[in-house]
Amino acid sequence: MLWDSDGTGNTTFKTYEKYNWQYKLSLYLASGIIPIADTNSNVGTWLKNNNCGLTLGILEELDSTIIAISKSQYEQLQDNIRIQQHRLREGYYTKELISRIEYELNKIF
Repeated sequence: MLWDSDGTGNTTFKTYEKYNWQYKLSLYLASGIIPIADTNSNVGTWLKNNNCGLTLGILEELDSTIIAISKSQYEQLQDNIRIQQHRLREGYYTKELISRIEYELNKIF
C-alpha cells in the first residue's frame, strides 16, 4: 500500500505522503511488488496508465479488487511490473531525464 492513513482530513502527515509515494512506488516496483495506491493520486494515475499496480478509492475496496483480478490480468500486471522493475534497476528514468535536460541545454547554448 502506498498510503498509510485513511485519507481523511488534510493533515501534515497527508502532505508528507504525497512526497513519499513516489519513493515507495519505485521501491515496490524495483522489488517486484504489486503497488496499490489511491485512485485519485498522481501515483494512482500513473499505475492505471502503465497497468502495473492496483488503485482503490477507499481501503475497504481492497478485498473485492483483489478477488476480481483474473489469472490473465494478474499475469499481465506481473509482466508490466517486470518491465518497470528492469527500468528502475538500470536507471532508465534517470538517464531519460538527463538526456532531456542535455537536449534542452544544447538548444539554449
